[in-house]
Amino acid sequence: MNNHYIELPNGAVIIGERKEETRTVSMAFAMKVGSADEEDSISGVSHFIEHALFKGTLRRNAFEIKEPIERIGGSLNAYTGRVSTVYYAKVPDTYASEALEILFDLITSPRFDEASLELERGVILEEIASAEDDPYDRIYDMTIEKVWDRDFGRPILGYQDTV
Repeated sequence: MNNHYIELPNGAVIIGERKEETRTVSMAFAMKVGSADEEDSISGVSHFIEHALFKGTLRRNAFEIKEPIERIGGSLNAYTGRVSTVYYAKVPDTYASEALEILFDLITSPRFDEASLELERGVILEEIASAEDDPYDRIYDMTIEKVWDRDFGRPILGYQDTV
């Protein structure tokens, strides 16, 4: 396997791995920021930005971000944690350059238009409500909040009033 790790001047990290036996390339941009880095007043902002980036960039709309990857059987997604936010793709090796370009565009040229942000706000509020209704999620979040310090115990999704 060919592994690649590059840290950019802005602190972002590019990680790539080529799997010769499967002819696929997996790549990720890992941002060293998550819910533990947020102030209470903007709790959930890392997760919100993660969602918002998929709504469009200065060069691509939401369809143009996902479609080229999904059309060739690849995947493009992201997740937010307490200490990082990661944007990743897995594609056939012949599409590695295109996937890298889309990921790079996603994180360097977001287009935050008001209508898309408001729509995403509603999606995240529903996600929070769903997590609050799920007994497993509630117990997990309450445990993390009690076991860890205030920053690390803050919910990744944020609060209803901060989203």
